[in-house]
Amino acid sequence: MKSQIIGVPPTSNKRTFFQTKLKRGIRRYCAPPTDKKRVLFHSLTTVFILLFASLLCRILYRIEHGEQNVNVVMVLAVFMVAAFTDGYLYGLVAAFSGVFLYDYLVTPPRFGFSFTRGFPVTLAIMLLVTLTTSTITARMKKQTKRARYQEQRAEMLYDINRKLLACRDEASIARYAMDYLKDDLRRSIALYTSLDDAEHPSCYFRQAEGDITSDYFISRTGWHNAILAAQKKQPQTDAVAFYIPIIAQETVYGVFGISRLSGDIPPSKQAFLNLMVEQTAQALRVHSLAVHKQQALVMAETEKARNSFLRGISHDLRTPLTSIIGASATILENREELPVSTQMELVEGIHSDSQWLLSMVENVLSVTKIHKNMKIQKTEEVAEEVVGNAVAQFRRRYPKVQIRIVASDEVLLVPMDPILITQVLNNLFENAYRHGGGARTQIEVELSSKDGMALFSVTDTGPGIPAGRLPHLFEAQYTPSTKREDSFRGLGIGLSLCKAIVEAHGGWIEAYNMPKGGARFLFGLPLTTAKEEADGK
Repeated sequence: MKSQIIGVPPTSNKRTFFQTKLKRGIRRYCAPPTDKKRVLFHSLTTVFILLFASLLCRILYRIEHGEQNVNVVMVLAVFMVAAFTDGYLYGLVAAFSGVFLYDYLVTPPRFGFSFTRGFPVTLAIMLLVTLTTSTITARMKKQTKRARYQEQRAEMLYDINRKLLACRDEASIARYAMDYLKDDLRRSIALYTSLDDAEHPSCYFRQAEGDITSDYFISRTGWHNAILAAQKKQPQTDAVAFYIPIIAQETVYGVFGISRLSGDIPPSKQAFLNLMVEQTAQALRVHSLAVHKQQALVMAETEKARNSFLRGISHDLRTPLTSIIGASATILENREELPVSTQMELVEGIHSDSQWLLSMVENVLSVTKIHKNMKIQKTEEVAEEVVGNAVAQFRRRYPKVQIRIVASDEVLLVPMDPILITQVLNNLFENAYRHGGGARTQIEVELSSKDGMALFSVTDTGPGIPAGRLPHLFEAQYTPSTKREDSFRGLGIGLSLCKAIVEAHGGWIEAYNMPKGGARFLFGLPLTTAKEEADGK
């Protein structure tokens, strides 16, 4: 299916063969022909050194120190040409030129060519010096380049290792690894992860210019070869790509898919590829360990919270149930001996504890519903009716508390779950009752609207909220030994439940102290649903 993207190697012929040989020879004996500036620079360097040597010989002859020093100067010139240029060609040119200049300047008749018997010997010595110095300097330059290359490669590998280990997610690791490989190999790169999850596999991709696209790597054939490489823990090859498993500590963390459109990977690149595979494997291993550690911490925290929650339930249920059992047993066993007033006090205590237990059970059920991420079913409700029902329920429990409703003439239709919002209002009423002075407190409920939000306000006339508790007022506190802000003996989930319910409706809630005393709780609910807003747009 993908055969049309496979590159076909060009057919060889004699012309191509000789052109290749010629290019290799030029590269060996001269600077690369495509680098015209470099060739010009080396040519000018050679001419300048020879001219400078000739000028120096002329000066030495004028001061009568020429005959014994010209030979040394010319040899030095040839050595400098070989040292400051690439290849043997410039040194050979300098050797021939030096011999002719020597014959022209030194051998009688001076300033003329004699081509005496010693001319071939001098030429041979010059050529030997050139070949020797060129060979030595070429080796030194090659070693210098190799050392510089290794240093740069070591710095790059250190940078790669540092960046990969600093990545916080799998996508960043894949991006860095593929970018480095693509730039070095000049090939399209794919990185397969989650190969054991057939329903949610992952494949990251980087395309090199002129290379194959991601279509092959995400095809059935590409996935099959990647899975095969992961299962066998051995590289796999097909007509289009290489598949190299990423292994660390005998665990496969992914598979690299590398295009082979341009042929096999050369040996000079193989070492870098192996290092990149190892570095990527270590980075993915560290990331995997971090993910598992985080999951373990979350599970531990969840288990801790669940245990604390269960301990809180058992602790808070035991106290009122013990009181109810004791009061009811006293009435049953001593009904004829107890005065009517004492019996009424015991019955009122039973009623109060029963009301508190009912409130707590409702809160626990609401917490369970919210924590299960159940979708809230919203219906348009008249806000004043919901508030009225909540006030009626509260008055049945606490008939002596004064509570007043303030609402505008405008009818507010608010999308909400009326049962949950009633629970929010009842929690706020009970919080105002318990912390605002009991039966002496006065509660005011106000309804209004502003900026597309329905605002519900619950204000009491109590002492207010301590400033240090305001930032943590809506945080759930399950530990029984912790001092709680929203109940005397509850689980500490009343106000946190209010926040969860309101935010699940897309609203917000806040609390602050009033200037003249008392506390005010204010929450807002959107007057339109997200679907209505989308339809309106």
